[in-house]
Amino acid sequence: MAVFIGFAVAIAAVAGIFLYFYLKRTAIFWGLPEQGKGWKRILAFVVVVIAVPAVNLFGIWALVVLHIVGFALVMDIIQAFAKRFPGEKKRWERVYRSGLFPVLATVLVIGYSYWNMKDVRVTEYTVYTEKEIRDKGYGICLISDLHFPTTMDAPSLEAYCNDISKKKPDAVVLCGDIVDERSTKAQMEKAFQILSGIQSESGIYYVYGNHDRARYSKNPPFTQEELQHAVEDTGITVLKDRAEALNNEFTIIGRDDKSVAGRKTSEELLQGVDKDDFLLLLDHQPAGLKENAAAGYDLQLSGHTHAGQMWPVGPLTTLFRMVELNYGYQKQGSFQAIVTSGIAGWGYPLRTGKHSEYVMIKIRKK
Repeated sequence: MAVFIGFAVAIAAVAGIFLYFYLKRTAIFWGLPEQGKGWKRILAFVVVVIAVPAVNLFGIWALVVLHIVGFALVMDIIQAFAKRFPGEKKRWERVYRSGLFPVLATVLVIGYSYWNMKDVRVTEYTVYTEKEIRDKGYGICLISDLHFPTTMDAPSLEAYCNDISKKKPDAVVLCGDIVDERSTKAQMEKAFQILSGIQSESGIYYVYGNHDRARYSKNPPFTQEELQHAVEDTGITVLKDRAEALNNEFTIIGRDDKSVAGRKTSEELLQGVDKDDFLLLLDHQPAGLKENAAAGYDLQLSGHTHAGQMWPVGPLTTLFRMVELNYGYQKQGSFQAIVTSGIAGWGYPLRTGKHSEYVMIKIRKK
């Protein structure tokens, strides 16, 4: 925590220094005297007022400040290259020194990101197996990272649940972070009550994410026991390091979240499970893919990454291998994995990294 706070303070400080020079250049363009000291002192105070709240990197204000700084930095880089080339650049100089582009670009990006978060899509996959499953196969609906009600209210959630029911899935799986430390107890109960209304042949199955149990809060709005009872009271099946057979050919195995010490290994979870069944593994975080492939699982479903909710988080986590699979589909031999971007988001109702979605998966015999 101390390291993260130090990092956040450093980011805010650098952003504040950059903002000062950007705003000073802009103010001079709009008519303030270049040598004036009084307004520069006021400007320095204004920058401090702007930068201090940006220490909360998970707040909307921090996103606004960092986007303005980012766009202004791009303008500075273009300006540095433009100086190297001969020719008249009066129009570009006016655009650059006016300081308007970073602000306008930020307004457009934040507006788009709000719309993009609310634009929930249906993503479909078809996976094939050599296991002996029924001819018509299975239809699975994957929902993850709702973080209710950060970006979605109850009527919207009910509408999506009704849409899913019309698709008649054989089973619905909730891959964690359905609620979080910002959800009240009443909101937590409401989320699972609504989700339990989805109609499916074999029921609804849920695994914990790293946020569901409000472990990041000093004063959790509900206890872990209250969460478990609220889920189970709706008829949703909690799979905490255990397996549940749908029938004599299909088994769902749910893992506790990676953030919890002492969870069972991939191999331990398969003790007593018929490996001739199609083995569907639910794990909130897309981790241990090679181990799970070696253990004999057929398909792993995960969420957690949000596919990089705000760009460039997704590309950076992929580039530096911070997650094994940031988004989408991957195949290793007979083992397959799907990671969803989530039906909503965490922290703020903004998304530029990827779209929001719920996933419909068809499992067919090869």
